[in-house]
Amino acid sequence: MRADDAQLTWLPVAAAVRLPFLQSPRPGKKTHLSTVYRWVRSGKVRAYKRGCWLFVCVENLEALVRPVVPRRRGAGPPPAGAPQTSEWARRVLDEAGI
Repeated sequence: MRADDAQLTWLPVAAAVRLPFLQSPRPGKKTHLSTVYRWVRSGKVRAYKRGCWLFVCVENLEALVRPVVPRRRGAGPPPAGAPQTSEWARRVLDEAGI
C-alpha cells in the first residue's frame, strides 16, 4: 500500500460485494466474489493483500460501476471566432448560384 492510499476506503472482498451500489445485472442477485477477484486480476480495481485477506478500494469499485454519460454534440454555444452555420451556408449557396 502506498502513502497516498491512506485516505482511500478499503474493504475485504467479502464485505465489498454487499455494498448497495454493487448490484448484479440479474435482479435479486448479489455480485459474486469471483467477479470482484476477476476485476482485481485484470487491473480494473486496486487491491492489496494482507495475510489471507484481499482488500479492495471502494472508490475504484464505485468508479467501475458508475454509468458513463456521453457528452452531447453541439451542446452549448459555438466556439468564439467560429462562423455561424447559417452565414456559412448562405455564403456557400450564394457562391454556387442557388
